[in-house]
Amino acid sequence: MIKTFLTHSQVVQGEPALDDYLRSDEVNFDGIKNEAFGDMLKDLIDQNLELKRMCVPLSLQASVTKTAAFDGAISDEDLGQRTRLEIKVTTLTGNAVFSIEGTNDNGTTYEEVEVLDSSNDSYTNFAITTIGTFVYSLTGIYEKYRLRLLSIGTTITYSAKLYENTYTILHRDLTRKKIYGSLMAEQGDLWAGKYVFYRESYDTMIKTSKFYYDSDESGDYSEDESEKNLNVNVVFRP
Repeated sequence: MIKTFLTHSQVVQGEPALDDYLRSDEVNFDGIKNEAFGDMLKDLIDQNLELKRMCVPLSLQASVTKTAAFDGAISDEDLGQRTRLEIKVTTLTGNAVFSIEGTNDNGTTYEEVEVLDSSNDSYTNFAITTIGTFVYSLTGIYEKYRLRLLSIGTTITYSAKLYENTYTILHRDLTRKKIYGSLMAEQGDLWAGKYVFYRESYDTMIKTSKFYYDSDESGDYSEDESEKNLNVNVVFRP
C-alpha cells in the first residue's frame, strides 16, 4: 500500500515563503497535503494499478525486545532501492542508539550508512530517546542491510522497515502545486509561475518515475519485477 513520509517542513523546504501564506487559522498545510495524497492515489488507481502491490516495504527487524546491544540480522536483498528508514519504538527505558549498515557481499563486510533526519542533519549513529515512529533518509543504497542497536539504557521494543521514497517526492510536488494554485486564485497570477513549475514537475514524474510492482503478491519484488519499468505500458492522464 502506498505510504509517504511528507512533513510540513519538507513542503516548505526550499520554498520558505510558503510559511508566510498560511491562513490565520492554520499552523501547517496538512489539509492540502492530505487532499494531495488522495489525488495522487487516484492518479495511480486510474491506471488500473492495485495499490497493495506497490510500495512494498523491506523488513529490517520484526518487533523485538532487547536489553543489551544487538547486531541485528541481515535483511533480504533490497530489489526496490528503498531509501526511507522507519523505526517504530513501542517501549523504551533509557536511551537507544542505532546505526544502519549496508553490504554488497552477503554480509562478509558491512559499511555504515549515513542517514538524514527531517532537518537534513546527518548521522551514522542516531539516538532515540522516546517512544514513537522515527523516519530517516538513507544516503547510500546496498544489496542488503542490518540495523544495529549499539546501546540501550535498560530495555527497548522496536521494529524497522525500509520504504521507497518516490511516493514522498510525488506527494511533495503535488502538494506544492495545490498550495500555489490556491495562492494564485487568491492573489492573481503572482504565483502562476510556481504553480506551472510544480504542475509540470508532478506530471512529468508520475509519467516517468520507476514504480516497483509486486505482480505476484509475494510480499516483495522479485528480480524480474525489479527490472521492469512499469511505466512502459502505462499512460498517465494529463
